[in-house]
Amino acid sequence: MIDHNSTEVWKGEITYGPYTNDVWYSVGGWNHPRFQAYLNDVKGCYNLFRGLNLYVTGGLLEDWHSWDIDWVITGHYDPLKIQMAMHCIVDRGFHHKLYPDVHYSQRLYSNYDWQRGGPGYEDWFYEISNTFIREGVKADMSFMEPVDGMYRRWLSMPGEKNLQKHEEGYKYKQPVQIF
Repeated sequence: MIDHNSTEVWKGEITYGPYTNDVWYSVGGWNHPRFQAYLNDVKGCYNLFRGLNLYVTGGLLEDWHSWDIDWVITGHYDPLKIQMAMHCIVDRGFHHKLYPDVHYSQRLYSNYDWQRGGPGYEDWFYEISNTFIREGVKADMSFMEPVDGMYRRWLSMPGEKNLQKHEEGYKYKQPVQIF
């Protein structure tokens, strides 16, 4: 079991859309003070999430250090509202030096539910940028389609890394709903 208060540091530049930072933290889990401060800042944007749902998923909830915080927004498709909510999450993540990996999809996909017999999921996943640069190397995001001021890509879940972890016997944790 990983210590929720453990911290790792990486010094390297990442740019996502208009946001740039050159120091990043990986936190041990949900109870880490840096994540809790980030979460409280996101909760301060609660007005942006009216009519939307927000979840934390992924590595932060699992038994390993994660270099990003996975957020999922679901609910009625309102492009402007979704963009504003995502900008809140990304802005606060860059401020706290915790990389925010946020997307919108019509419904929440859960590896936890899938492992217990739930369905896989295929849908458009929306993000606010198609620009990701790490240490001066721009990622190929040409597969992202511009739509309604955002960028979308078609994803099928579970992904390869999820299937591999499942084959290794790993049991995923439930997503945590924030709003």
